[in-house]
Amino acid sequence: MMETIKRHAFLLGLAAGVVVVSLAVVLTVYLVYVAPNADMRRTLSSTRTRAKSLMSGGLFSQDLVKQMADQVEGRKKQHEELLNYIRGLGRQRKPLVDGLFPTSTDISLRHSFKTEYDKTLEGYMKRLGATTPKRPAVKGKTSTEANEELQKEIKRYQSFTMMAHPKQSFQRPDWIDRQDAPSMEMVRQSQEDAWLMEDIVEIIAVMNAEIAKARKVKPEVANVPIKELIEIRVGGEMAVLRDAKMSGLGARYRPLTAPGVQVQEGAPLPPAPTLLGRNPKPEFFEILPFRMAVVAEAQYAGELVRRLKGRETFLSVEAWQMKPITDVSFERSNDFMGASREDYGTEGLVRLEVVGESLVFTLPGGRVTALAKAPAAGAKKAATDEEDAATPAKKDAKR
Repeated sequence: MMETIKRHAFLLGLAAGVVVVSLAVVLTVYLVYVAPNADMRRTLSSTRTRAKSLMSGGLFSQDLVKQMADQVEGRKKQHEELLNYIRGLGRQRKPLVDGLFPTSTDISLRHSFKTEYDKTLEGYMKRLGATTPKRPAVKGKTSTEANEELQKEIKRYQSFTMMAHPKQSFQRPDWIDRQDAPSMEMVRQSQEDAWLMEDIVEIIAVMNAEIAKARKVKPEVANVPIKELIEIRVGGEMAVLRDAKMSGLGARYRPLTAPGVQVQEGAPLPPAPTLLGRNPKPEFFEILPFRMAVVAEAQYAGELVRRLKGRETFLSVEAWQMKPITDVSFERSNDFMGASREDYGTEGLVRLEVVGESLVFTLPGGRVTALAKAPAAGAKKAATDEEDAATPAKKDAKR
């Protein structure tokens, strides 16, 4: 027996070695391939189970996907409808001079704009039912005669709805009185000013008419809530309340960032100092500030502010303040056009100042004043030729 074992010891050792190696190989394969794949199979199985649960449940279905897709298309349609609405409002805005915008090179049209601008301000006076009180001359007259003329003048302007001045109550650039033609940029800005004032004038006119009708009285200075338009001023420098801690902005429009704020390249822009709570987007809209001052009945000051904020004219109110008008303050102030405090009626009066903003849309088709992104080469050359031709005339005018 021992002899047999000795003769076959080699074969037994070889067999044992093969078994050990086989076990090692099997264990390695299991650890390297089988166990990870088992985890993967369990993950896939769990994913399939969840997917089937979602497909069969109410959280996710083909109908829901279709509804979501329809909502996306609906949002796109609403966005396009909004843009078309804005473009439609822009097309309804009639410029003061036809054919001038956006890039006319006709100097005569720019000269015509100056005349039409003053006519437009007179139109605002007519829409408001406003007049300017005239101080009777007293030179060479007795006090009795001067007083009689004053009373006649008071009776005349009291029969109007409001008091205002066509060249002082409204935004009127000084280049209108110059001989040379304004630049296209000047004309474009003044056209936007005219549209902004048109919105404000319409709001005041409608308010006076409605409240006078509700009171069942004639729309006269003593009876209407807004009695005098002191001024409307447009631009960042103008949009500041008197005697208030507000910083005027040097730019005409609200800037992209707050004054003095440094923004690193690529960093998001901080909010602009605007009630709208968002930055202007030059390719879509800019924010044009304005300030308005009026003499109003104290009880209707808030109503005017509400109407300025509640119209679809893209106006908003940023700040406002009012100061009572007494007999003493009336005598000390140079703002008021009436001869005495009694000319404005018996109700309590305030000097109301409002700072607000108007959106100026620059998207294509949204405004006739909007410039094209890149003017054609021919237009550039024509503009250059025009400036060259105008230069000798300007020199002669200076001489």
